[in-house]
Amino acid sequence: MRFDVTTPGGRPAGELTVAPAGVKTAFTYKSDELLPPARLILRFPDGDLSLGIPTPRDGGQALTKKLSPLELGPREPAAAVSALLVPLGEAVPPLAPPEPPEPVQPEPEPAPAPVPEPVPEPVPDPEPAPAPAAWTPEPDPARYFADPDLIACAREVTGALMMPDGENVLLAFPFSPSMPFPMLPAFRFGAAQDIEGRSYLVFRVREGKIA
Repeated sequence: MRFDVTTPGGRPAGELTVAPAGVKTAFTYKSDELLPPARLILRFPDGDLSLGIPTPRDGGQALTKKLSPLELGPREPAAAVSALLVPLGEAVPPLAPPEPPEPVQPEPEPAPAPVPEPVPEPVPDPEPAPAPAAWTPEPDPARYFADPDLIACAREVTGALMMPDGENVLLAFPFSPSMPFPMLPAFRFGAAQDIEGRSYLVFRVREGKIA
């Protein structure tokens, strides 16, 4: 069984193959394009099944997972209707119901009277710019993320720094090429920066999402 994976906006985002693997069911996803961090969702008429976050591979991204009948629960893979790649931090859109019969078009109503355009209010003079912000220790960087996978990754970090940046928040995570990086799902969206003689990967976060 094969599904063409799309984003919530309808953009093609690779393909997902579902096949028996002994007593388990194998899910194999591949995309030739490297997309922003997102969760792969298999959709059923009675709910959704999250398969995880694809990781970079061969210039694109991929994900392989095997689930037992206990992990699948009451859902039968053959009953799946579509596959969706939802960016981290975004809500999964509801599954569209079947299209109803085309309704009988009512008689057109008379056009409403034009509404006068509002007069714009004067814009006050901008306030003086505040003093530049500075990096401060952040013991709990996970509180700035909305996605559960990024929250779990951020909780493994020690030594993080934070700095306000307008409506955004800059989060700096210690980074060493010789050590595993806890924020792997978002690794490629970080910017390397030296802060007080130490290497960090800096992420811009706004309203729980990586900006």
